[in-house]
Amino acid sequence: WAAAQVAEANRTQVIAEVEKGRYLEQTKLFEQMKDNAWQSLRRFPPREIARYLALMEGKKAARMMVLAQEDLDFPNAAVDINQEMLRIDLNGTTGDQQQRLATLYSFMSAQQVLPYLKASSLEDIANLLIEMGKKAPAKKVADLLEALRVQDSKREIEIRKLMESRQATAQGGVQ
Repeated sequence: WAAAQVAEANRTQVIAEVEKGRYLEQTKLFEQMKDNAWQSLRRFPPREIARYLALMEGKKAARMMVLAQEDLDFPNAAVDINQEMLRIDLNGTTGDQQQRLATLYSFMSAQQVLPYLKASSLEDIANLLIEMGKKAPAKKVADLLEALRVQDSKREIEIRKLMESRQATAQGGVQ
């Protein structure tokens, strides 16, 4: 039974690697297409788009997210893609989704990021901002917090409290 389980796990891993290889090849083509890639990507469900964006170079993936947001024919595409990107785990590890989105958002203006956060929980937004703060200039985080304040000041206050609490905990403080 144990040998059968190991064999099945190995077979599943090989299939996953082959599938990821195909996604990588297609992603390279999309990157070469530049802005025109969105016309092809928009035909896929949000989960597939999220997979391609997860494999793309950061600035190019951020550009696709901006184009998704601007696509009037698919008004919910931006939020749906964001939600799928939070769920995707290409490498079988956890936590890299928040880091990847934080990196992508660091290439975008605060106004371009806001629609993606519309359906996100306060905890997800706080985690994203903390991750952004690790890699992006502090001004990017400040701009996004200001945009959140203008949009909904109560929500922004709760997000700040969560961020402060998590940062204090990470530095050995008490919640």
